[in-house]
Amino acid sequence: MLVALAGASFCFGYNLYYANMHSHTRNSDGIGTPEWAYAYARDTAGIDILAVTDHAEGLTAAEWDDCLEQAEAATDPGEFLGLRGFEWTPNNAYGHCNVLNSNDYISSLADDSVPESLYAFVRREPEAIAQVNHIAGAYLRRFAYSASADSSFCLGEGQVVCYNNYYIPLDSGWRIGAACADDAHQGKWGASRFLTGVWADSLIKESVLDALRKMRTFGTESRRASIRFTAGDSWQGSTIPTGTIQFDITVQDEDTADRFTIVKLMTNRRVVGDSVVVNSNHVEWHPTVTVSSDDRSYYYVLAFINDTVPVWSSPIWVEDPPPPPLDYDVACVGIRAPGATVDSGAVLTPACSVRNYGIATPDSYTIRMKFGAYEETAAVAGPAPGTAMYVTFPPWAADSCGTFAVSCSTELGCDEDASNDRKTGSTSVLGNTDVGVNRLLRPAAPYDSGTIVTPACSTRNYGAQAASYRVRMKVGTYYNKSVLVSSHAAGAAKYVAFPPCTLRYKGNFAVTCSTELGGDRTPSNDRKTNEIAVQPRDAACVKIRAPLGTLDSGIIVTPACTVQNWCITSQKISVRMKVGTFYNKTATTPLLSYRVKRYLTFPPCTLKVTGTHAVTCSTLLANDARPANNKVTGSVTVTSFPLEIPQHDGVVAGKTAMEQGMYVDPNPLASGLAVLRYSLPKAGAATASIYNVRGQTVLAQTFVAGRSGAVDLDLRHLSNGVYVVKFRSRRFIATKKLVVQR
Repeated sequence: MLVALAGASFCFGYNLYYANMHSHTRNSDGIGTPEWAYAYARDTAGIDILAVTDHAEGLTAAEWDDCLEQAEAATDPGEFLGLRGFEWTPNNAYGHCNVLNSNDYISSLADDSVPESLYAFVRREPEAIAQVNHIAGAYLRRFAYSASADSSFCLGEGQVVCYNNYYIPLDSGWRIGAACADDAHQGKWGASRFLTGVWADSLIKESVLDALRKMRTFGTESRRASIRFTAGDSWQGSTIPTGTIQFDITVQDEDTADRFTIVKLMTNRRVVGDSVVVNSNHVEWHPTVTVSSDDRSYYYVLAFINDTVPVWSSPIWVEDPPPPPLDYDVACVGIRAPGATVDSGAVLTPACSVRNYGIATPDSYTIRMKFGAYEETAAVAGPAPGTAMYVTFPPWAADSCGTFAVSCSTELGCDEDASNDRKTGSTSVLGNTDVGVNRLLRPAAPYDSGTIVTPACSTRNYGAQAASYRVRMKVGTYYNKSVLVSSHAAGAAKYVAFPPCTLRYKGNFAVTCSTELGGDRTPSNDRKTNEIAVQPRDAACVKIRAPLGTLDSGIIVTPACTVQNWCITSQKISVRMKVGTFYNKTATTPLLSYRVKRYLTFPPCTLKVTGTHAVTCSTLLANDARPANNKVTGSVTVTSFPLEIPQHDGVVAGKTAMEQGMYVDPNPLASGLAVLRYSLPKAGAATASIYNVRGQTVLAQTFVAGRSGAVDLDLRHLSNGVYVVKFRSRRFIATKKLVVQR
């Protein structure tokens, strides 16, 4: 029966809430903070529930704790609910998964991105709810079903065309409810048309989590669409017994312009009967199906608004409940030893696992293990109902090669179900085959970016015969090469080199090296790991030392700078010094170790051109990864000396020589040698210059001056006459008249 009513409304004992269970902030690769996200979803987008689920691979513990605080602060019982979660995001084809309401989080980087590690995590977090994201074939087919994790995996998220793949997890055995989200990364949390509908008692955390666990949900790409899917009193997400079943389906959109045009009942990848074609914003449909007792089916509703916008419900599973338990039923559930292969000469203890499926504990019975010429029994009691135990047998020596059938059987006389008493398998006794990575040789130390390294390792053949195999080397995610090792002699070690690797990227990178020998008997020694640090190749010009400030024309200065090596490896660093357009010279440091600074001087420079000139100093390291610190600039002003002759020449009356700052002794000068004595406010570079009456420089001498001292002046080339002596340091300038009279 089909009923289509325009503008109808409904209420069925549960309240309907709209949620976005998948969103991100700047704690991973989104924008904004969790506080902003919850506030926007509540006050602007107008949805009822928001879960912030940043990528675990980018989360810190402090961010994880803060997200919970913000979720609780944003929650207003009955009005809005904030939830904290994380997204497990491996960089391979296993797919992504959100985990909500857990106490802790797990990163895929810490566990090789294996789904089983995520399954183990949710088993340790009994209150957690997992949601498989981006339902698509390539992802989901590798997300293997886990019975132990199934109760924690409650939702499967689809959007755009992902709803077409909803059957994949359902066919794999997963019991997951329908969900839809926009995976918000750019803000506007909850504002899109991709939402999850939740049927819950009330808008409080416990009620909503209960609804999610019971899968009373639907996915919608229309903001006000809804699906109610029941069979009697059982809602979507329930499991009901087989037989003839009437489903009650109600789909509705509060926007009367949104018209449902197609409604389908889906099961096991096909449409049940004919699709319903309508044109209404409210549709009620009551199809009937018959499911046989030996069948296991699921049914869900898929509806389309205006032919293109999907809305889909969680399934109702149909299967008979398990039979009542037996009093006595012990089963051999696994042969634990010997395994599929055994090394010849090995001595091992055969073992099996036995589980009690009954409700009584057996007192005493035997278990029999048989393979090849081996046949032994073990006398046991128990285990308790619903538990298992590990049973061992007398030791066995694998002294002959070959493949042998293995069987293990429980022999309980009062066992009420013989179908599970016996377990079979096989074991092959092989000659010992084992190669492994002995040492990971390169890359193994800190490197400069741009370094070309030849990866290498040492492997060893631990087996009893020669072997050929491949060895694989990985560096981060950008280098993955393998080479063939041929005829590696038993007991020998071998050096293995790989194609060159250019370490272009900066940061810390995992290095793994592993052997790939089929049938390797000891995989535990196949792999070695390491981590390398790659630092930017870098040399910096720290400071220009000279020429700087104001200097007199004609002075000969020695340009100088300070250079620092930031490369891990020792480097000789070439540096270029330019002064205006009249000086351009290079100099090279000796070999500098990592982080060592060096005072570097250049060929002398005569300051002939007056005016202000740019001074630049640049390092010339090839492939420098940080060019921003290569260059330092400054300026020097070259002035001509005035012709005015100072009137004072010797010691000023009433002051000591040092109180004057500078004087020349003797003055007048009768011989060719004089001494310039000085007293300065601060030590540093200083210049003593002597000019004739035409303003020409006849002597310029640069030196490092202490607070006080003396400098010898060789003036034998000066003819008789009057001269000007100028002394200049960073914080002191003085002039004196000098008379040469021989």
